[in-house]
Amino acid sequence: MLRHAKHVLKNAATKLARNNRGTATIEYGLVLGLICMAIFFILQDLGDMVSSTYTSLGEQVKTSTQQKK
Repeated sequence: MLRHAKHVLKNAATKLARNNRGTATIEYGLVLGLICMAIFFILQDLGDMVSSTYTSLGEQVKTSTQQKK
């Protein structure tokens, strides 16, 4: 039984190694993952910039309204 399972796994690994479509799919998946990571970090930095801009704007509005009182 163990020999049969070993033989089946060996045949499956051989077929997988010969299949080039699987390799291309994995490569596309890796590239897509890298692109998603880049977009995530860019949006995170953009969010920090927008947040600091609104904080600065809020402080300016607050100080200008306090000066008018």
